[in-house]
Amino acid sequence: MKNPISWMVLWVAVIEFLAGTQMTTSPGIRTGCQLPAKLDQSCTCDQSFKGISLVCSGINSTRYFTQLEPDIASSVIKLDISGGLIPCLELQDLSSLTRLEEIRLTNSKVKNVLCGKSKVKHKKTVHKLKHLLSLDLSHNSLERVDESLIALNKLETINLSHNHITHIKPIFSHFEHLKSLDISSNKLSANFDKQVLKELPASVNYLDIAGNPWPCTPILSWMYPWSLSRSISIQKKLNTSQCNIENSPTHQHSPLIMVMQYYSVKVTPQCPDKCSCHFYHFAAGINISPTYTVIVNCNSQNLTSFPSLPQQTTVLDLSHNLLSQDSYDMLDVVT
Repeated sequence: MKNPISWMVLWVAVIEFLAGTQMTTSPGIRTGCQLPAKLDQSCTCDQSFKGISLVCSGINSTRYFTQLEPDIASSVIKLDISGGLIPCLELQDLSSLTRLEEIRLTNSKVKNVLCGKSKVKHKKTVHKLKHLLSLDLSHNSLERVDESLIALNKLETINLSHNHITHIKPIFSHFEHLKSLDISSNKLSANFDKQVLKELPASVNYLDIAGNPWPCTPILSWMYPWSLSRSISIQKKLNTSQCNIENSPTHQHSPLIMVMQYYSVKVTPQCPDKCSCHFYHFAAGINISPTYTVIVNCNSQNLTSFPSLPQQTTVLDLSHNLLSQDSYDMLDVVT
């Protein structure tokens, strides 16, 4: 006959084990996660065996996080804030979150990455945030990215997508561990500083620049040879980016990197000195060579003879030059 006492001891042990598992691994348990009154109204505290994730909505200041109990603050690994009004990220307010790995500050009308310009203050605070690897500031109101972000040069993931960014300083050479950079869906255009991409560290294996109003102009033709220096995965992602044919009457969009390839190889080398050569039409198909036409502008360049032109030129502006009748007699037009 089985010993009833042994079975009872076994069942007690099983129940204690299951209870302990639930206490340590179930997300969303608020036991032991007492929050200050303001945060308790706006945040959820999800605990797991790794640490605490705070998800907050509608808060307008990060100073509330300075009121966290020390044992709670030192256990937070993820901070997710959205739907409020926070003009910039105040790192000093988060200095007690010493295990913090990820910050998501989205849909909060952020206008500057970091508050203040004190490099010394940022450096001291960042030293306490030594585990911070991911920063998501997407869906905000950023217009510029400047040197202040260098304070967080240990980051591995940076998401600045869906902002209003028109200018980015070439700062990413300082981010030796950077793996992922998303600057998609901003307002980056022809005045984009090429060094921003050229100085990206070799560690980057994900890059998204799509959704920007890139113009299909030869000023961006450097993108093609640069793209060849990056990994296959980055090249594939770049191939999803589009540019706008500026002179197109139908406002045509075309593959950005392919357009820059054809500028680099076909058009720009044959473009006459003192003239500008742009695509007037560019249509790319699957597994077939693209079709395109070129518009050449030599307006007011004091030309005395007709220039040689790139293949597929269909529009040529030679107004306000010094062309003589002899020049016209020597013109060889292929029809």
